[in-house]
Amino acid sequence: MKINAPEISIKQENLSSFDNGVKSTCAIAQPDRYRHWASTPRDSYQISRGAGLSLSAASFETESLSVSHNKFNRILDFDSATGEVEVEAGIRLFSLHNFLVANGYFLPIQPGHGQISIGGCVAADIHGKNQLKDGNFLEQVISLKLFHPSHGILNLSRASNADLFFLTCGGYGLTGHILSVRLQTQVLPSQIVVTRAQRFPDIDSGLQLLNNEATKADFIHSWHDFSQTGKKYGSGMVFMSNFEAIDEHAGSPSKTRSVVPKSLGNRHRMPAANLVVNRFSISALNSAYKRINSTNMKGKRSDIADALFPIHHLQGYYYFLGSHGFHEYQILLSKDVAADYLKQLGAVAAELKIPITLASGKIFGGQQNLIRFSGEGVCFAVNFLRSTQANVLLEWLDSNLVLFGGKPNLIKDSRLPRQIAEACYPEIGEFRMKLRNFDSKRLFRSQMSERLGL
Repeated sequence: MKINAPEISIKQENLSSFDNGVKSTCAIAQPDRYRHWASTPRDSYQISRGAGLSLSAASFETESLSVSHNKFNRILDFDSATGEVEVEAGIRLFSLHNFLVANGYFLPIQPGHGQISIGGCVAADIHGKNQLKDGNFLEQVISLKLFHPSHGILNLSRASNADLFFLTCGGYGLTGHILSVRLQTQVLPSQIVVTRAQRFPDIDSGLQLLNNEATKADFIHSWHDFSQTGKKYGSGMVFMSNFEAIDEHAGSPSKTRSVVPKSLGNRHRMPAANLVVNRFSISALNSAYKRINSTNMKGKRSDIADALFPIHHLQGYYYFLGSHGFHEYQILLSKDVAADYLKQLGAVAAELKIPITLASGKIFGGQQNLIRFSGEGVCFAVNFLRSTQANVLLEWLDSNLVLFGGKPNLIKDSRLPRQIAEACYPEIGEFRMKLRNFDSKRLFRSQMSERLGL
């Protein structure tokens, strides 16, 4: 389909998913005026692009025009009495965070890096640091403005255009361009978060501890050492964070700290990472990580920004995953089968001699709907380098995920096969039907949507 977008310049750029699994030369537009939407063609494939940090190639496709929202990054309205804030979809999380914290508010549900855009958070319906307590990003969305060439600008909320509202939140950008979002923020209890770490000896006890502590913490996750074998496999730590109680007699609070993170991308990563990243180096790094974090056992104080955006201090990790790319496999399993699945995963990875560079868990609650990554159970993520052997492990992960009744996070995997998504998401057919009823031409297309047949 011919790409035509008057009054804005279009460039050809080499784009890739954050995991480096998908690379493509695509047309990208960078509008900076609202009149762009009035002149948007009604017959060209297109897709929104925010920070471009999706692992699943959700913001580009060879035949689609990627429309960058980076210039649409303003705060449009703020009510200091209620904490409601309206922002353009291109604003980055760190920028909004700085504004909110300075005014005594914050967003509890955020991904781990501040360079991600608000529009991307809505489109993927991301989860934060304690999904069991807070839910998904959808819980914070009051309303939004959506533009589609065939329908114009639409106001969506739970009370107005509700079906399209829920189709858009967790719709991966396929219903149109999200222009602005109105969010419900929360009063910031304290600028300081205290994190306590508790060790566990194996995978079973780790998941049990995680489950027991999830309702007591403001932020919580588990870290597991998958380089261990035998009874120590999956040993690690649960990190539990809570806001520090404010001492009314301590005087005025400390000055808020503005956050300006470095750009996060995949252009500069270590070549030949497979020569450095192996079972022995990962085992050594995991041992060092345990020693470093032993100081957290009694509680470590940190700024709220460090708790919300931990990847700001761990960006070097992605460099060591290499230029060839990596896989992130994030899944949701029922609590009664999660440990068994993860033990079998470890056995297969060890047999294939694939080092798991990261293994981390969270407890989820609520109900799954359409193709949003939500529901009750254990959310678990593993990282490993791309290789021929990794493809064998991925086939095992996919087929056994179906057998165990789990579901993958669609936004985290640039190669997830359509048949696996369909087997794990029973409402994917309903999503397709509703999407086609709204957009019969299916104008919004990405590599992710084409791969999954959305």
